[in-house]
Amino acid sequence: MFGRAAAVAVGAVAALQSPLWLGRGKLLRLIGQPRPIGPIDLIGATHARRAGQAVRAAHLTLRWLSLAAFPVWRNTCLYRAVAECLVLRHYGIPARLELGVARLGLRGWRLGAGDDEAPKRIMAHAWVVRADVEVTTGATATLAVLR
Repeated sequence: MFGRAAAVAVGAVAALQSPLWLGRGKLLRLIGQPRPIGPIDLIGATHARRAGQAVRAAHLTLRWLSLAAFPVWRNTCLYRAVAECLVLRHYGIPARLELGVARLGLRGWRLGAGDDEAPKRIMAHAWVVRADVEVTTGATATLAVLR
């Protein structure tokens, strides 16, 4: 019982802290590789479940804060990814933040700017890459990852 309450508290604190991590110095710490923490197999099922509960609590807290019209918090992929990365690292799960961009031209989403099309729209996205989950190509495959 206390484990779930603690997980919710960890998630809420990560959501509250997320705007503080958007400055260049701290954001770079999340984008970089986390410190080696040890074998991922040592993360037990209960620990992983608590981390999942904390991530859901962080996302929900961000949603509530943004609906309450607090100007500091936004329910965007960047804020959610920062909070998720903070939670996962708190639970000892190696994770890093990734940022990607793409532009929509006349022939669809493009990574480069070498063709003659004028960009119609720029899309950016932030997401978390976990060391214990295999990365699959999906919506982020069309994005150029910023390093």
